[in-house]
Amino acid sequence: MKLYEIASGLNIIEKMLDYDMNDTEEEELLKAYNKLEVSLEEKADAISIINKAMDDDVSKIDAEIKRLQARKKAIKNSQKRLKENVMYNMLAMGLTKIKTALHTLSIRNNAASLVVDENVPAESFPEHYLRVKYEIDKKAIMDDYKITGILPEGCKVSRSKSLQVR
Repeated sequence: MKLYEIASGLNIIEKMLDYDMNDTEEEELLKAYNKLEVSLEEKADAISIINKAMDDDVSKIDAEIKRLQARKKAIKNSQKRLKENVMYNMLAMGLTKIKTALHTLSIRNNAASLVVDENVPAESFPEHYLRVKYEIDKKAIMDDYKITGILPEGCKVSRSKSLQVR
């Protein structure tokens, strides 16, 4: 029996118990109710076990992701070192282009990029060179709401539910 079927059955039996019936009928309904309640507990317990196994899987996957990311970074660094090594040797030999049967390697000038000294404060630049990024401070809004009970327009407080398994 599926979890939703058990819950649905429990609800139906609860509604049926509200009607007048003889003792035998009521006793039978209570037996069915208790049986469904036990099924619900067993099903919930089994689901909790599966959930814990999935948590273990997630931890293993996270560890594998970290391992693969480290491997990816190592490979990217190797690629960069190899390219730098070829470029360094080409420059040392005064070459700007090498043609082989498979590839053509050439040294080119990249587009200009701006480097700004980190020690220079942003306020020292003219205003048209500055960007302002506005973002909503949800914590400040919630703190004010707790004190005043007033929320700014466009905001609402929501409370979600979660299942805690111990």
